[in-house]
Amino acid sequence: MTALKKRHDEVDLYKGAGIILTVTALTGMLNSAFQYRFNAVCFPLFMMAAGVIAGNGKYEADEKKVFAEGIKRIIIPYFWFSLIYLVIDAAGMYIAPGTFGLDRIYTDIWNTVSFAGISVLWFLPAYFLAVCGYRIFRHYFKALPMFILLMAVALSITGILYFKGYLGLYDGTETEFSIQSYGMRIALLFWRGSVGMFFCACGDAMGAFADKIREKKLLTVLISVLMIGAGVALSFLEKWCDYETMVTGNPFVTVPVSVLLAGGLFFLCVWIGTVRPLDYLGRHAIIIYVSVTGFGIMKLSLYLGNLVFMRTLNNFANRSTVAVCILIMEIIVILLFRNKIFSFMFGNRDFTMPETEEEVF
Repeated sequence: MTALKKRHDEVDLYKGAGIILTVTALTGMLNSAFQYRFNAVCFPLFMMAAGVIAGNGKYEADEKKVFAEGIKRIIIPYFWFSLIYLVIDAAGMYIAPGTFGLDRIYTDIWNTVSFAGISVLWFLPAYFLAVCGYRIFRHYFKALPMFILLMAVALSITGILYFKGYLGLYDGTETEFSIQSYGMRIALLFWRGSVGMFFCACGDAMGAFADKIREKKLLTVLISVLMIGAGVALSFLEKWCDYETMVTGNPFVTVPVSVLLAGGLFFLCVWIGTVRPLDYLGRHAIIIYVSVTGFGIMKLSLYLGNLVFMRTLNNFANRSTVAVCILIMEIIVILLFRNKIFSFMFGNRDFTMPETEEEVF
């Protein structure tokens, strides 16, 4: 590999936009058409962001180092916040026994150890496998053959589910504690990770291309507009996408939609460069992601939004209230968890400055 290139400063902005899209999708306030498009973007966007960073000179790392980094920066937060969610469940049994019970705790423990994840935490093990796998494979294979291979794998995996009529790889509500159930959940994890590796490859390619055109501002924004426009146009051919259960509809529509929309947004960020408030959110994306649903922030914000709607009968006031409440509460959570005293929960990650290219995760 060549020497380390200049850091992609737009990655923080890209992740900031991604976390806003993700939180918006989690509110459930979007109509079905917008929900499909948001779902199609959120999962691949963060994989592509990792691919952009990974493509900047980190393929020399051996397998042990790659997995050690991944465990430290992704799997450790996964288990810490799974434990926090379980503590919240246990406290809920005393505060609201009608909502919380032993069945919920058993289910959440099962979801944790099977890497299906409690709530949104399913993403972290998939992210770990995708990024670690891609970095290791790229150490041994060149970019173009790797891209073609991963594209074939991604389309095959999603295509099998679609053309054979399976509604996802497993029923997420199924909680049978059995070897067969555990095997299905692990299979789902590897399927998500395999598709994620393809999106990492797309990010790698986009980052390399961005380095060649970043000084050509007009060309950069033109590529962004064309990709987003093509993605929106193509998205009318499908109606649903859910990378959590791998229900993606026709993969020859949904996967290109994901690449076009997430890729177009990346080149838009390359053109813009930096927007400090969004950069800040992007730098703290993992804190927002693990806290927005599990800490009750989403539920409380939706409740307050409904109160405003009942008094005003105004949808804009409702949505604005939800957005403002989430933003205020997440800033408080960010200010709390970015302190060094909690750094062990995030693999000793330093949130006070942008990540260097050496820190892929």
